[in-house]
Amino acid sequence: MTVEEFKRKYLGQQVEYHSFGSGAFNQCVDLINQYINDVLDNNTKDYTEIIGTNAKDFDTKYDPEDFEWIVNTPTNIPQEGDIIVWNGNVGGGAGHVAIFLTGGVNAFNSLDQNWSQVERVTLETHNYNNVIGWLRPKNLPQPVETITKEKYDIDIASRDNQIKERDLEIEELKKKLE
Repeated sequence: MTVEEFKRKYLGQQVEYHSFGSGAFNQCVDLINQYINDVLDNNTKDYTEIIGTNAKDFDTKYDPEDFEWIVNTPTNIPQEGDIIVWNGNVGGGAGHVAIFLTGGVNAFNSLDQNWSQVERVTLETHNYNNVIGWLRPKNLPQPVETITKEKYDIDIASRDNQIKERDLEIEELKKKLE
């Protein structure tokens, strides 16, 4: 499953992966562990879930065989699929984690659970305030574009039409110069 497929599957849903108590259902860490299970686990690598901890502690609880820790600096930019980690100044002291989708050095879009809607998966836009860094999955599966015969034929036809249009423009210019 790709990051995009994961987003489509869980957006608007409640994700419960693992809880130790009745007050910890559908939390941001549940979404991340579901992501690890659905997207990162693949035929070549089994990732270890990060359970039994607050989101703010993900930077010390991950398996280094699975992730690289990248500190947030003014010039670092996460990549799609990175797990963003906030400190304890958010989430009622527990921090927050989310899946990076797109962004730059000032702001980013992510897939979150329990941020703007309690216990729901949402698309959010954040700045980097209180972000301590992110976990970059090692061996993240990359989507493979499938080129169908129809797509190939359309691309060739489009290219051929562009060439014909340019040829006509050249002929018109030649006539004007004569």
